[in-house]
Amino acid sequence: MPQDNKKKLPKITKKSLMYGGYSIILTVVMVVALVLLNMGVTTLSDTYGLNIDMTSNRLYSITGQSKEMVRNLEEDIYVYTLFQNGQEDDIISEILKRFAAQGSHFIVENIDPIQNPGFVQQFQREGETIQTNSVIVTDSEKKRFRVFSQSDMYTTEYDSSSGMYAITGVNVEAKVSSAILYLTSEDMPVVYFLQGHGEPMYSQFPYLQDLLADQNFDVREIDLRTTDVQLTQEDTLVILAPTSDLDDTERETLKAYMEGGCKVFAAFNPLAGELPNFDSLLQLYGVKRLNGIVVENNRDNYYTGSQIYLIPNYMDSEITATLMENNLNVLLPTSGALELPELTPSNFMTINSLLESSSDAYMTFDFESATLTQKDTDPTGTFVLAATITNYEGEENESRLVLFNNVVGISMAENVPYANEDFYLNCMTWLAGETEDLYIRGKSLNSSMLYFSNATQMLTTVVLVWPVIVVVMLIAAFVIYRQRKHL
Repeated sequence: MPQDNKKKLPKITKKSLMYGGYSIILTVVMVVALVLLNMGVTTLSDTYGLNIDMTSNRLYSITGQSKEMVRNLEEDIYVYTLFQNGQEDDIISEILKRFAAQGSHFIVENIDPIQNPGFVQQFQREGETIQTNSVIVTDSEKKRFRVFSQSDMYTTEYDSSSGMYAITGVNVEAKVSSAILYLTSEDMPVVYFLQGHGEPMYSQFPYLQDLLADQNFDVREIDLRTTDVQLTQEDTLVILAPTSDLDDTERETLKAYMEGGCKVFAAFNPLAGELPNFDSLLQLYGVKRLNGIVVENNRDNYYTGSQIYLIPNYMDSEITATLMENNLNVLLPTSGALELPELTPSNFMTINSLLESSSDAYMTFDFESATLTQKDTDPTGTFVLAATITNYEGEENESRLVLFNNVVGISMAENVPYANEDFYLNCMTWLAGETEDLYIRGKSLNSSMLYFSNATQMLTTVVLVWPVIVVVMLIAAFVIYRQRKHL
């Protein structure tokens, strides 16, 4: 018989068809799993803001205060960005996205001002122009609103080498959170700056006006000799560096205010000398101003090269908690001290130290000396640099006071790389009784930028997708190998 030289074709059996089908099914399952995984992570990123912020100062993250604020919203807050399509500000957009991820009542929408130029007219006040790239925060009825320009969302500093202002920080969270407070607050607390005793007018500190306005304080001036305004326990009175004393009528007016429930922020100049009527009001609580300058010997507690530029120690309080948590210091140049009474435990009054020097400090009374050489007669030890007083005699009669024997720290707060602004605003919000609304600090741009701006591209690809792909492929290859081995 002639030989058949033709190769025999492999026999197709039911078993081989079955194993081939398994391979196809495994491949399909793998592809579907990856598609679902990609869709799931994208949804988590877009809906819940699960982007990874690896900047050294958490530039794109928002604080627990802001998150809680959004979660507690009971009515819709709308945020309209005015970016031209394709020209969005990535930092502003990403931070707003993180706000929106905290609750359904925070709604963000971009309105292209070129395509819809009439939209901004409903938010435009007379004589004002709303610029492209601005951010509008409003309620559902658009009756109350705040408008922030793009420059409002950043902090700048003057660069003497270039002669220009450079962007140094991000203020998006602070501005948006203040707008939420404004829209959800029924009444804005009033802050009165006392006048008539050589105090600087608050208008001399425009940065302070802006900071207080951002925290929704209604700031005014008051001269007790000429006004008919009656201070109430809902108002906050600021006494800032008086150089002359109260007259007797003013003293009685303020005494009645303090005894009937008050909120007082008082910062005295330790070089101002005796102010008997002001000091008598402090004596209502047993507190005394010490008219000397505190000098530090501990190198950790003063600015390099100047022992009277104090970096004080924080005492535990609602005011200092967030600053301690974030390792932020304040700077108090040319500070005096306060003498506090020793109180027996009381349900009605508490007097607490807020800022203190180190135990190595001393107080000098020789202001004219060119040196700060310590004398044998100079008192030494720990000095109280700031204090809080709470006097509670029922809901109708509660007093809160923050006291300093220093004023330079306020006047220079804008120009020092310390947390003076944060500290003083925390004091103001504590006085107003709004401890959950303590100041939210802007974030510096001077950080190492390792931000993963797109979780789908970075998080899923680097952390999830490729490991899953490798594992699934290995499993599929192993199963196919085992099945083919038995064909």
